[in-house]
Amino acid sequence: VGNIDHFRGEADLAATSYARAIPADDPVWASTLAWRSGACWLLGRNDEAKQLALQAHEAAHALKSDRALATAHTALAMVALKDGDWRANGLHYQQALRAAERAGDLLQRCRVLANLGSRHIENGEYSLGLEYTNQAITLAEPCGFAMVAALARCNRAEVWLRTGVIDAAGHAA
Repeated sequence: VGNIDHFRGEADLAATSYARAIPADDPVWASTLAWRSGACWLLGRNDEAKQLALQAHEAAHALKSDRALATAHTALAMVALKDGDWRANGLHYQQALRAAERAGDLLQRCRVLANLGSRHIENGEYSLGLEYTNQAITLAEPCGFAMVAALARCNRAEVWLRTGVIDAAGHAA
């Protein structure tokens, strides 16, 4: 339920859903901590987001779960962005992507690719941003990950707007 609320843009409901009790020895627990961190991040509750991301990372390592590690590193990347630490942000996203690939977690892989695209676009690295964005779209659309695909399409349209390819931008969204 938390992911449904999250992708519907209802971060406050998502944070509440994620807070429901799940046994701490279940890999879903570590992933849930990371998703809850992301919801808190969206709500501007940065200290809570950071604490949850660190807990998620510790739990993912203890449980030896690549799926949980992927979500934990994504949460840590988001926290690093709020802290202004671009280096840590990039490193955590790369670790998240590798863990998602090992786990076969397509949703997390798409999410990380879209976020990496956004990161590079924000830094004016349009070619690399488009590369990640297009990968996210290619993976997300056939799987039905509409919210991730929409985010990636918006990122792609932003590149085209910034680079003067106005006609393409209109068709991207």
